[in-house]
Amino acid sequence: MSKFLVYLQEHLLYCWFVVGSTPLDLFKFYVEDLKSRFHDEKKIIKEILKEKGFEVQVNTSFEEFATVVCEDRRSATLDAGNVKLTYNAFLEKVRV
Repeated sequence: MSKFLVYLQEHLLYCWFVVGSTPLDLFKFYVEDLKSRFHDEKKIIKEILKEKGFEVQVNTSFEEFATVVCEDRRSATLDAGNVKLTYNAFLEKVRV
């Protein structure tokens, strides 16, 4: 048997007996964490905008929105993706 096949067999045996999270599991955990954080972070963003007296309009750009949000110290812990999702949600609400 070639050295490669022996290595492959040993590797597969090792993989079968390893217990723990797979990369896909870790990714799913990360996505779930982001989803759970979204609602809390949306509340923080609403508070920031209310305190600054900023309202999202149909013509409000994401850069304007992000600048207002990022000027506040509470924004340091916010996920950038959640900020963008919140902007999109506010923009959609204004358009309706």
